[in-house]
Amino acid sequence: MPIKQVPIARWEGGRSHPATDSLGVEATLEVRVEYSFKDRREIATLGLTLCTPGQEVDLACGLLYAEGWITAASEIAAIHPQPGSVLVSLQAGIEPAGATRRHLIRTSACGLCGREELPTLAEASASVEASMPINLLYELPARLAAAQPAFQRTGALHAAALFSLEGELLGLREDIGRHNALDKLVGHRLQLDALPLTGHLVLLSGRAGYELLQKCAAAKTTFVASIGAPSTMAVELARRQNITLIGFLREERCNVYTHPHRIMENVPSA
Repeated sequence: MPIKQVPIARWEGGRSHPATDSLGVEATLEVRVEYSFKDRREIATLGLTLCTPGQEVDLACGLLYAEGWITAASEIAAIHPQPGSVLVSLQAGIEPAGATRRHLIRTSACGLCGREELPTLAEASASVEASMPINLLYELPARLAAAQPAFQRTGALHAAALFSLEGELLGLREDIGRHNALDKLVGHRLQLDALPLTGHLVLLSGRAGYELLQKCAAAKTTFVASIGAPSTMAVELARRQNITLIGFLREERCNVYTHPHRIMENVPSA
């Protein structure tokens, strides 16, 4: 991830001295989509988002998936990344019925900026027979931290990580915006033709707000865990979407807000 060194005056106790600090880079990215509409081709701008440079194609694909423009990688004809923008061309004849045609400016803090209404929710996932032992769940924050060297240097980047139910780290994306990190993660899986995320766990480095749970629900995620707190709307959405939602995940402690039957007690060794 891009990191920039900047000069600072560092105070320690009652004295200051010249030093440098590592900052996460923030830049603008325009996401556009070319699609078919009434026997003609149109180009729509999904918005101008503030994000951490890098993995822009993942971000664009994940945003298109979350917004309902695409449901599979096979619907994409071509991707045209340029400095400061990404244009995704859909296959001829595809008219995205669920697409939200809008112009917006998305900050790195908010995934719903510019909206006049909440996004259409995906149909609830069928109940999934899946489980995770609590001792393995407790280990995931440390595994996430070990895979975040840029965060260790800057303290500025959010992360979204994908784990198997055996605790294997399958993917991780970082960004100065929490919703961008999740879009990058989902967009990468989309290009691998590895969606939905049923039977997997997404770990969020910060809080679990509604907009993040909506993206996880669209990807049919079974478990969502966060280092921080969930919101009331996120809990309600997780309940309706058959998602096991975990918050305040720390070593030896967490809260399970919905569908707690999927979390198991430790199994004693034989």
